[in-house]
Amino acid sequence: MDNRMCLSTLLFSVFLVAGFAQKRLNNDTKGILYTKEKAFDLRLLTHGWSADVYWGTLKTYYQTNYYRLSIGNLNHLKETRNTTDFQSLGLGFGQRNYRFGKQNYVCPLQGGWGTKHYYTEKANKKGVSLAVNYSGGITAGLVIPYFLDISNPKKKGVSNIIRYTKETAELFLNQDLIRGKSSFFRGIKYMSVVPGVHVQTGVHLDWGAFDEFLKAVEFGVQLQVFTKKMPLMINEESRPYFLNLYLSVQVGKRS
Repeated sequence: MDNRMCLSTLLFSVFLVAGFAQKRLNNDTKGILYTKEKAFDLRLLTHGWSADVYWGTLKTYYQTNYYRLSIGNLNHLKETRNTTDFQSLGLGFGQRNYRFGKQNYVCPLQGGWGTKHYYTEKANKKGVSLAVNYSGGITAGLVIPYFLDISNPKKKGVSNIIRYTKETAELFLNQDLIRGKSSFFRGIKYMSVVPGVHVQTGVHLDWGAFDEFLKAVEFGVQLQVFTKKMPLMINEESRPYFLNLYLSVQVGKRS
C-alpha cells in the first residue's frame, strides 16, 4: 500500500513538473508564433540622415525577409552652418542660419528588399540576439536647389530670394550680403530626379527577439551610386557616389 502510494505520488510529481516545464517552454518561445513585423528606423549617416519604414516576414527561426522604404538627406562633409546677426547689419535683432556654398539639397528616396539572418539563439526573450542584415534596391535622388535670402546692394533694407546660377554667383557667394537660407519648399518646383542604386549591410542587435514590441540598434555601411554627379557644394568636387557608415535605432511591432 505504501509502495503504491509512493508510486502514485512520484507519477503525480513527474506530470506536474512536466506540465510546468511545458508551460515555461511555451512562454519562453512564444515568439516563434510571430510571422510578421513592421518597424520604423531612424538612422544617422556619415553624410546625413534617413528615416525608414519596413515590413518583414519571419520565414524561419533564423531568417526574416523584408521590404523597406526610406527618405533622407545627404550632406557634404565640408558643409558648415553659418549665422547671420541681423543687429550687425542694422536690420534689427535676431539671427538666421545658412550653409555657405551649398548649391542643392540631395534627398534620396529608396525602395529595397533585404534579409536579416540571426546567428544566436532567440529562446531567451530577455536576451540580445545578434543578426547580420543586408539589403539593396533602387534610389531616386531628389535634387532640390538651395535658396538664400540676399540683401540688395543697391536698395537698403530690400532683399531677394535667389538660387545659384552663373548669373547670380557673385551675389550668392558674397557672405556680406547673405541674410539666411530660404524655405526648403521654395526649390520644389525646380526639383530634378537622378536614378541610382544602393546596397548596405550591418550588424543588428535585437533586444527581446520574441517580444511583441521590436527594439533594436544596428550599425553598418551603406553605398549609394547615382547615374550622374550630385552637385551639393559650389566650390567642392561633385561625385556620383556616397559611402556612409550608419548607426540606427529601430522600433516596431510583431504579429
